[in-house]
Amino acid sequence: MKKVLTLLLSIVLLAGFAVPYASVALAAPAQAAQSQEAGKTYHVLVGWEDMKHGIEVNAFFPSKLHIHMGDTVNWKANTMEIHTVTFLAGNPLPDFIVPAPAGQISPLMLNPLAAFPTPLPGGLYDGSTYLNSGIISTDPGQVASFSLTFTKAGTYPYVCTVHGVSMAGTITVEDPSKDIPSPTNMSDQTQQLIADQGALIQATIRSAQAQMQRPIPNPDGSFTFHVLVGFSFGIVDIHQFFPSRIHVAPGDKVVFSLSKSDMAPHTVTFLNGGPSPDNFIVVDQPNALPLILLNPEVLFPAKPGVPLTDQGYFNSGLMVPGSPNTSFAFTIGDVNGVLPFECLLHDQMGMNGTLVVTPRKVRPPHSDGPVLGPNGDPLLFIPLVQ
Repeated sequence: MKKVLTLLLSIVLLAGFAVPYASVALAAPAQAAQSQEAGKTYHVLVGWEDMKHGIEVNAFFPSKLHIHMGDTVNWKANTMEIHTVTFLAGNPLPDFIVPAPAGQISPLMLNPLAAFPTPLPGGLYDGSTYLNSGIISTDPGQVASFSLTFTKAGTYPYVCTVHGVSMAGTITVEDPSKDIPSPTNMSDQTQQLIADQGALIQATIRSAQAQMQRPIPNPDGSFTFHVLVGFSFGIVDIHQFFPSRIHVAPGDKVVFSLSKSDMAPHTVTFLNGGPSPDNFIVVDQPNALPLILLNPEVLFPAKPGVPLTDQGYFNSGLMVPGSPNTSFAFTIGDVNGVLPFECLLHDQMGMNGTLVVTPRKVRPPHSDGPVLGPNGDPLLFIPLVQ
């Protein structure tokens, strides 16, 4: 989560704020009547990523885990993409984005119920109440892990509030007399589960490349180019533009569209040498959790309908799957040279591209070759996950 919440979640935990939502039981479970026997610690990796190629696997590794009563589970962030570990305990899945209070500079904000941790004294959990880790991520300054010690036998499903029920897991707490794999055995299985994603990743990339369109000639001699923004298949997100490098001329139009399968929001943003805006704006509140507002500079289009040049900030606004805003077009203005663009949400994962603008009479042929990654290497030939 770029440039937001730096150490904020830690501060919230230290301050002991509670999330004031009466619709969901948030009270921490009572401490066990007797102290739990010291148990073992199991580890779950939250997500997987290939930063070089913008690949994100939204899953818990392992997604199904058996432990004994008194054992601890430690969830460790394994990606810069944000996630949560959320036990619903029969409550509905909270929306991650909700309307902001009236009078704020943005109409939308992160839902405190989904973004912030639920207070849980002692870290002991019996599975009876809604429980949330808050946002975890490997982004510097973010909370990167979350631990619970389970006190009662049963099977407890959990999800990520950011990615919904498609990113889910279960913890099955067994009686100590039952044989289960050791933490070491589960760690070996986790690495194999991650390695098994290689074939799915390659198939997802090929599917994205198959949907690339050739430029369409217009009656006035210009061309319309189509760029696929991101691609998803199952639990795999490819944070890339397809293609990522395009040769265009003034007067051409470039249409950026979310793929129909994409489950992630994106922007198409031309900074033109300017600073990258924060994705979120934190507004402190007295005696309450801060508001985490979506930055209007990210949320809304900038200079819609204005021909694209190398001066100023141009932005598609937030393109969200299933919303009315899943496509945005830029017409190339009176400009010559290289125009870099990026997704503000996933720029740290290398989701960027380039328009190379040259006069039409000397413009090189527009490329319809393989999709190139941020380092210029064809995505088709990335190695399988090791």
